[in-house]
Amino acid sequence: GGTSFDAIFEYVDRMDEPPFMIIILTDGYAPFPNLNESFNIPVLWLINNDIVTPPFGKIARIKISK
Repeated sequence: GGTSFDAIFEYVDRMDEPPFMIIILTDGYAPFPNLNESFNIPVLWLINNDIVTPPFGKIARIKISK
C-alpha cells in the first residue's frame, strides 16, 4: 500500500454535488496534489507529526501519547 491523496480528489471530481469541506487524517508521507485539484473546497489536514506540512489547507497536529 501507500498513501495517495489523488484518489480523494478524483472521487470529489466525480461527485454530483461537492462536499463543503474535506478532512484528511494522515501522516502526510505522500505526494501532495496541486491546489487547483482541491476545486476550492477547504481542506483540513489532520497530521500525526510535526515534520510534514501540506502546501495548502488548514493543518491540525494530532499528538499521540504512548
